[in-house]
Amino acid sequence: MERRRLQRRQPFTYLRVFPRGITDLSIGVVADLNTEGFLLVSETTPEHQGVVPLDIEIEDDGDCHRITVTVMKRWTRPAQNPSLFESGYQFVDLDFSTTRAIRGVIGALATAE
Repeated sequence: MERRRLQRRQPFTYLRVFPRGITDLSIGVVADLNTEGFLLVSETTPEHQGVVPLDIEIEDDGDCHRITVTVMKRWTRPAQNPSLFESGYQFVDLDFSTTRAIRGVIGALATAE
């Protein structure tokens, strides 16, 4: 049963996700996104519980930068591909600039569809 209130957008490019401050160890990629959260696809089950800071890598006109978000993992399940996992994350306490950056990514995804 679908419980999302907002439509999620699927990235046309992979948005890699990292533990905050880690530059070389992606924990997975964003499969879909809205202003309330995102779906992470990963090769392993994310071990963290509770509220954690993560960095989402955004490519904008060839430049890469990261958005730091605080999230709570809501669930994890095996993906259709048996070698992958899906995890649902909810944003926690987004500030104005982070919300604006996420809306910018969502807007770019909407125009690319």
